[in-house]
Amino acid sequence: MLAFIKQSVLAGWFGADPSLDLYLLTADTLGDFSAAIFSALSIATMTFYISIKEKNGQGVALAFIKRVFKIFFPVAILLALIFFISSDNLAEALAIHYTDEKRKIVSEYIRYLSPTIIFLFVTYLIVSILDAEKKFWPGKMIGFTLSIFIITATIFWGNKYGTKALIIAYTVAYFAHMIMVLFCARKYVFGIPKVQTVICVKPFLKMMIPIIFGNLAVELNALIDKLLATNVGSGALSVQTFGSTLNSFVVSILIVAPTGVLVSYLSTSLAKQQADKVKAYTRDTITLLLALLLPIAVITFVWSDKIVSIVYQRGAFTSYDVQRTAETLRGYALGFPLLAVRETLIKAHLAFKDSKTVMTNSAISIICNIILSIFFCEMFGLFGISLATSIAGGIAMMLCMATIQKHIKYLFNYRFLLEIGKLLISCIPIAAVALCLKKATLSGYTFIDFLILIIVAAGIHGLVLYGLKTRTFLLVKRKIQRK
Repeated sequence: MLAFIKQSVLAGWFGADPSLDLYLLTADTLGDFSAAIFSALSIATMTFYISIKEKNGQGVALAFIKRVFKIFFPVAILLALIFFISSDNLAEALAIHYTDEKRKIVSEYIRYLSPTIIFLFVTYLIVSILDAEKKFWPGKMIGFTLSIFIITATIFWGNKYGTKALIIAYTVAYFAHMIMVLFCARKYVFGIPKVQTVICVKPFLKMMIPIIFGNLAVELNALIDKLLATNVGSGALSVQTFGSTLNSFVVSILIVAPTGVLVSYLSTSLAKQQADKVKAYTRDTITLLLALLLPIAVITFVWSDKIVSIVYQRGAFTSYDVQRTAETLRGYALGFPLLAVRETLIKAHLAFKDSKTVMTNSAISIICNIILSIFFCEMFGLFGISLATSIAGGIAMMLCMATIQKHIKYLFNYRFLLEIGKLLISCIPIAAVALCLKKATLSGYTFIDFLILIIVAAGIHGLVLYGLKTRTFLLVKRKIQRK
């Protein structure tokens, strides 16, 4: 949520400015590249840590972590050096539509950011231990730390140093978060016991490498979207990023965070050979996420311009920027429920250590995304780029629905599909109310009108789910009663 505020501050301070384009292009690309590699490392490490701990005890599991660190820490250092030394060449590739002067700025930014690769490696590896131990908050707070530093740098040094202040704050933030994570995991990290049992890392590498390739393919697709946006016009990358941030606000909080937690629970259930729990966790996650995200998708699509206006329209952010950002957001909104199902099924695959299938499904959807992005960008501009992302998410979802059957039999049975159908029915009155309230002037304040819409839509959604006797309503009611 603070990352959401961070982007609002950047929009108000800099607007859709070309200098902000350079920061976003560099920071997002390098950060996404690091996350693609080390999040794969984290997921694979956590899965094996849980399995080893269940079979051999915590001492052997921690010894396995130590071995992973010895193997991959030199790799992280090497990657950081490659980025630092090759910054000019990387700038040529990234800033292909910019002038030589701006390419020099991108090259300088890459050198400043290169140490973050090492910081992120250590952070993600330690987070894998904490997640396995069901201590999720240190890993999930990485966006909080980054946002605090970026907001501070913008307010105090943005006028004097421009986006260079953001680059320095970005690097310092990841270093600070690494120190915090090490402190939180101090009892696991420091004083790891010496054990005689040697765990073979070959199965671990076999799982991790496909995840890395799948993640890198996703980031390549994101990079291509950025390059397409830079070709749309001046400030278009900033607009696309602001729209993507609103998308990420929903995806990160309501999809990635809960499904990331799901991996730990699924892996534990599999280690204990509790197949029924695996199926129940997966079904409940999908239905609860769809119950939440289907109405959010409808409201976001209908009210995209008003949402962007509430969040960004102040300072240097103009009404023209609002319209362009709203176009981008509208395309992303269509993909909210599709991404929820896709991410849940991906995590289920990974709990079964089936990363090869995840990589294959991701590669197919990404190829489709790239083709559609190029085609739709020519036709619809920024809306076309985000629309292509949503369609590709739907393709990935359908592929995952087919391939998960080899691990979880009859996951999508008649009763489960009927439940999803009931959730879709609830979206019809919500869409009608959203359209009516958009045309009406209730309070004269867009933010208050939006709150009224949320309250009314939530009431309608709850009544429809109750009237249709959905399992989702009963599940939520049971959870609340337990509390």
